[in-house]
Amino acid sequence: MIKKIIKFLFVFFLIDLILLAGFDISRRFRETKTASELAPKTGRFIKALDLEIFIQEKGDKKNPSVLFVHGMGSWSEIWRDTIDQVSEQGFYVISIDLPPFGFSSRPDIQTFNSRLQAKRILALIENLGLEKLTIIGHSFGGGPTLHSLLLAPEKFNSAVLVDIAANLEINKTEPNLPIIVKSFFETKFLRNMIFSATATNPLLTKTLFKNFVYQKKSITDDLAKMIQLPSSRENTTEYLGDWIYNFISKRDNSLAEDILKLNEESKMKKLIIWGDKDDVTVLSEGENLKKVLSNSELKVISDTGHIPQLENPKEFNKILIQFLKDTK
Repeated sequence: MIKKIIKFLFVFFLIDLILLAGFDISRRFRETKTASELAPKTGRFIKALDLEIFIQEKGDKKNPSVLFVHGMGSWSEIWRDTIDQVSEQGFYVISIDLPPFGFSSRPDIQTFNSRLQAKRILALIENLGLEKLTIIGHSFGGGPTLHSLLLAPEKFNSAVLVDIAANLEINKTEPNLPIIVKSFFETKFLRNMIFSATATNPLLTKTLFKNFVYQKKSITDDLAKMIQLPSSRENTTEYLGDWIYNFISKRDNSLAEDILKLNEESKMKKLIIWGDKDDVTVLSEGENLKKVLSNSELKVISDTGHIPQLENPKEFNKILIQFLKDTK
């Protein structure tokens, strides 16, 4: 009996290993194109500090400007419905690919703190010749968005923060990752095999994104296909694996340090939008953000999770457009 169990476990392990190796081989054939080859022709690359950032635009450049910054695992196209709606209301809209996602150039893994990401956004704004714009940041993009306001408030007319993931408290202690987690990330061949079967596997994109929303039906096949587009970029699995390891193993206190310098007398209006069913960045974080930011307003969207612009676009766009009209 014991021999049969051992034999079964060995065969099971061998099959799993073969499957993982298959996914790893598949991603090597899939991840072959450059950013410029893959990026849609509706956009262009703009120099921003140390990078070339990919942007998409819509509307008359003479109109008030609105800049969108996406969240984790996404890219500029995620805002498409909102881009169309906002531009139709008389605004010039710019949506960017925030590194390490989308088609923007990939910087050194050690250069992803919130302060430097914000400086990249500000350099982009400068190079586009934009002034007194509204900046809108979601989730992972919310930290650099908020940080941009702190570093150069004179550049902005107003700001919108959507279910943002931002560290507002200084913690000098580095994350204490379990040895098994460190070993997994540092054993790159194994990490890459598992990542290619999960995080960067196009077959799982829809399933993975459903974990971030309350309204599951909002993650359609077409949406999943759109999100997958940058995953064919060369070396995506290995680069994102390196980035995630750095992201979870390093404490970034730059935003928390700089927010202490926030001018509480600022007249800039700030809108905070949150889904009441968000279990990624829970509503209490939005309520705390409102307390921290002067001249801010919190709007809560019912029966909505972490990505309100996808889950409840009608209500989200209505709230956003009214704010933009009121503050332009």
